Formats: sequence, C-alpha cells, structure tokens
Amino acid sequence: MNTIYNHEGIEKQKNGISSYNRFDVNLVFEKLDLKAGSIFLDLGCGAGDYSIRASQIVGDSGLIYALDQWREIENRLNNKAKLLGIKNLKALTSDIKDKILLDNQTCDVCFICTVIHGIDLLKYGKNLFKELHRIIKKKGKLAIIEIKKEEASFGPPMQIRLSPDELEKFITEFGFKQISYTDLNSFYMIQFEVI
Repeated sequence: MNTIYNHEGIEKQKNGISSYNRFDVNLVFEKLDLKAGSIFLDLGCGAGDYSIRASQIVGDSGLIYALDQWREIENRLNNKAKLLGIKNLKALTSDIKDKILLDNQTCDVCFICTVIHGIDLLKYGKNLFKELHRIIKKKGKLAIIEIKKEEASFGPPMQIRLSPDELEKFITEFGFKQISYTDLNSFYMIQFEVI
C-alpha cells in the first residue's frame, strides 16, 4: 500500500487528520443531498468531522457508519459522539482493503474523502469497489473527494494523486456510473450511482 498523506503532505498517522476546513463543506453537503433517514457511510473517516455533520442532517431516523482502520479512531469518535449526545453514529474499525463489515445494500451514500490516493488500486481496488457496490443500495451514491492532480504546495506526491478521469475509468468497471463532478478549488468531488 502506498503511504497515506494528509493535506499538508505529511504521512498520516492514527490521529484522525481531517480535510474538513480545506474546502467549502457546505457545498459538499449540498451536492451530497442527504435526507432525513438516510444511511451514510464515511469510509476512512479520520477525525469524523463529516460523520458528525452528516448525523445532524439524517437525524434520529438516519444512521451514520464511520469506518477507519485504526481502533484508536473508533474509540475516540464513539466517545466524541457520546459526549455530543449523538445517538445515530457508529464508529467501527475496518480496513477498506478487506471485506467491509456491513450488510448488502446497507448505505444510501458512501463518502470517501482524501483516502483513495493512498490505496494501491491495482492491488486492492477491485476488491474495494466490488465491496462498495455490494454495500451501497441500488441507485445509492458513492462520493469521492480527492486532491487535484496538479502541482500544489500541499498534499500527497503527484505520482499517487488521481484525476477524475482516472477514477471514473477505474470505478465504472464495477457497476457505477458517474453522475456529477464538483470543483472544490484544489480538490474535487466526483459522485457515482450504483447501477
């Protein structure tokens, strides 16, 4: 697996680094179009900022799954949710290179923010996107935010960045179709629908 970098280009550790304040989060959630009662998966949730925001939108009738590979993040986020009185958020430990521990067609929206560039897609991508197709409901959405593949003073090395075209070409082989692209300055969000 490639090294995972945070938005400053520093190797990611188990501290739940977040990209939350690096772009217009209101625009992101507007484009995600979450509804009350939605089931939202934040894959590679890190600090859990997106999960907490989504929990407010989906309300008590909805559910948030926040998955990360580090047990420390699961514990920290579950404790944070408890302190904030959030009852619809479940943080879990899961390595996205393996089987995702959710039932078939569980999620309305799967959100993956600045994580995919750190995965060796040739080695793990086939399993990952087959698993995502399995756990996202028909007509459900997969939303991916990545750093643009252009020179910048922050972020991962250029050789592991992914363009929207590279993501689309790879992901559509697994039963997804692209439905939108959102420019987020140095970042972008690309959304797919399960077909």
